[in-house]
Amino acid sequence: MKRITSLLLLILIVTGCSKESDMAEDPMSVERVSSTEPEVLEFLVYANQGMMKNYETVLKQFNDTHIDIQVEINNVYGQDWTDFEQTFRSYLLSGKSPDIVDISVIYRDAMIDEGLFLDLMPYAEKSGLDFELYFENQFHGLLRGDALYGIPSGAMLMGVFINKELFQKAGVEIPGLDWNNTWTWEEFAEVSGKFTSLSTPDNQIYGMTMSFTVGWLIPFIWGGGSDFLAIDLDDCSAVRARVVESVGYIYDLMFVQNTSPGLMELITLQPYQYFLNGNLAMTVDGNWWMEGFRDSIDFDWGVVPLPIGEKITTGMYVDCWAIPYTSEKSEAAFEVLKFFLEEQQQKSGIMKGIPPLKSSAAEIYRNRFPRMSEEEINVWFQGIEIGQVPAYFSGWSLFQSETTDILNKLGLGELTLDEAIDQICNSYMNNNKK
Repeated sequence: MKRITSLLLLILIVTGCSKESDMAEDPMSVERVSSTEPEVLEFLVYANQGMMKNYETVLKQFNDTHIDIQVEINNVYGQDWTDFEQTFRSYLLSGKSPDIVDISVIYRDAMIDEGLFLDLMPYAEKSGLDFELYFENQFHGLLRGDALYGIPSGAMLMGVFINKELFQKAGVEIPGLDWNNTWTWEEFAEVSGKFTSLSTPDNQIYGMTMSFTVGWLIPFIWGGGSDFLAIDLDDCSAVRARVVESVGYIYDLMFVQNTSPGLMELITLQPYQYFLNGNLAMTVDGNWWMEGFRDSIDFDWGVVPLPIGEKITTGMYVDCWAIPYTSEKSEAAFEVLKFFLEEQQQKSGIMKGIPPLKSSAAEIYRNRFPRMSEEEINVWFQGIEIGQVPAYFSGWSLFQSETTDILNKLGLGELTLDEAIDQICNSYMNNNKK
C-alpha cells in the first residue's frame, strides 16, 4: 500500500513539473504576459512652471487609474512657441513621433492644413463625446466639416493686470470692469503716467508695459479700427493709416512718455517679471498668467478690460491638444484627451483660460481664483463675446520673427514709425502668400 501511495505521489510530482515546464515554454503564455505591459505615450507640451505642475498632477491621476496606458510628459519650454514648433517638426522629420501634442493657435490651422494631425471624429463618435456640453466657439477651426483635428484646451484672452496696491498709493481709481463701460485709450495713457512719482532711488516704478511684439499689438490695431491681421488682405494700403495710429499710440506711451522700461530692459527682463516684482502698475497680457500670478504674487492684484479705442475688442486664442498622424497609439492617446475633458480635470488647471465645459466653466474659474471678485472673473467671460482670433497663416513664424526685429529697431530709435509700418506690411505680404 505504501509503495502504491509513493508511486502515485511520484507521478503527481513529475506530472506537475512537466506542466510547469510546458507553461514556461508555451509561447502563447509568454505573449499573454507581455500583452499586459501598458502602452507608454509621449506627451509633448509647452508649459511654464505653474502649468507643468498642473499637468503632472492630472497625468498622475490618469496613470494611477489606467494601468493599460501610461503617459510620459516632455516639456519643451523656451522663449516662445517657435521653439516648440521646431522641436515638433524635428520629431516628425526624424521618424519619431509624440503621441499627443500641445499646439498653439498660432500654428494650429497651418498644421491642420498640412495634414499633420489625425481626424479624431471616429474616436469621438465611438466614445460618445457630446459636443453640446462644451462652448461651441472653442471648437472653431478644429471642426472642419465632419472632421475633428484637436480638443480645445481653453479660451485665452488679453486684458490688463493691475497692481491694486500701487493704484491705491498713487490715488488712481480702478477703471470699470465692464468691457462696454471702461477706460478709453486717452484715460489709459493718462493713468499710465501717474505712477513714476512712487519711484525711489533704489526702486523704479513704471506705469505700464507689454511685450512690444506684433502679437501683443494686434488687439490695439483692431481697437484702432483696422482689420489688419484679422482678415486676409491683398494690400496693406487700405489699413496703413490706422495701423500707424495704433502702433504709434503704444510706441509713444511706452518709449516716448517713458511709462515703461526701455526696450533693452524688456529684452533682458520680460514684462510679467516687472509685474511679479511689484515694480509695475499695469501689464497688458493674457489670462494664461492667472495661475502663475496667483501662486507667485504676494500683493493685491486684479484684472481689468483693455482700454476702449474705436472698437471694443480683445484677442482670443484657443490652443488645442492633437494627435500627430504618425502616432501608432492613437486610440490610447484619445483616451487621454477624453480624460482631459472630464469635469474633474477641467478643474485642475490644465485648461488655459476659460475651460470648454459650459455647465461649470464659471464655477471652475471662480474656484481656481477664489480671491478674485465676480466682476473680475467676468472680465474674461465677457471677453469671449467680443474676442477675435487673428488670421494666422503658414508663414507666421517668419513674419513674427521679422516683425520682432522691425519693432526692436523702432523701439531703439533706429527706424521711424512710418518706416517700421511699411516694413511690417511688406513682411506680411511676403509671408502670407496663398
